[in-house]
Amino acid sequence: MVYDVSKKKKVVEKVIVADTFLKRFLGLMGKRELEEGRGMMLLPCSSIHTCFMRFPLDVVFLDQNHKVIYMIQSMKPWRCSKIVKNSMYVIELQQGSIALRGIELGDQLVLQS
Repeated sequence: MVYDVSKKKKVVEKVIVADTFLKRFLGLMGKRELEEGRGMMLLPCSSIHTCFMRFPLDVVFLDQNHKVIYMIQSMKPWRCSKIVKNSMYVIELQQGSIALRGIELGDQLVLQS
């Protein structure tokens, strides 16, 4: 689960952790959708691509303290993000999640089991 410490609420219930080169590279490629309440955390990570993806994503970049430092809403397939300085973690969420969950710059999002 990813939890927003700043707002004291759950962001997503189930998270796939991509912590190897292959897992990060493959990410969500080939999936038909990202189900409600699910996400993917990539680490370490400072930029992403959506090549070979079939759906848009909301993307949240976190620093080493798990604070939100950059966000992309509705990142379409076949795009590359910029390299986000000081980013250590990236959370890929279902499109619309940033607005729905009220995620803001400076929020602290942590992975909980």
